[in-house]
Amino acid sequence: MQFNVKHNLKAKVPAEKIWELIGQQFDSVGHWASGVSHSTGKKGGIPFEGSDFTGRTCETVIGAVDETITSFDNKTMNVSYRATASAMPFFVKHLHNRWNIDPVNDTSCQIFMHLTVELMPVIGHLMTPLMKIQMNKLTRESVEELIYFAETGLQHQRKLTAGRKLKPSHA
Repeated sequence: MQFNVKHNLKAKVPAEKIWELIGQQFDSVGHWASGVSHSTGKKGGIPFEGSDFTGRTCETVIGAVDETITSFDNKTMNVSYRATASAMPFFVKHLHNRWNIDPVNDTSCQIFMHLTVELMPVIGHLMTPLMKIQMNKLTRESVEELIYFAETGLQHQRKLTAGRKLKPSHA
């Protein structure tokens, strides 16, 4: 059993600027996403062509989340990754996220984010409505924070507030 969360938002910056944050600086999501207090790129293994990383580790309110890149393409500005965490609820089998950045013109772009959450049968069926609401909110906020950071160069107010609450485990 699975459910999907999708967002499609426009940014008033060139596609290359968003791609730099999502793709080229894959390790730096902790700079702009309120749900991540700290992030570190992983270089073990062989990265996809054009990527410096094979994944990243993100410190979140549920602890460390390990994200492994499953596809990466500089030309199409597309990155996908699988996420796992020891503190995820037991009924969550897999999380997979995909970002696509499409130019609209020289000064704006369309950002597509597609999260797939695979859950265990029965309990997953019962938890799907609540999980979908929560994941929809978290991912929409993340896309909004990305756009705000790209357009202004500043962290969103949610990130500033979260920074006072979230403490990286290495601190």
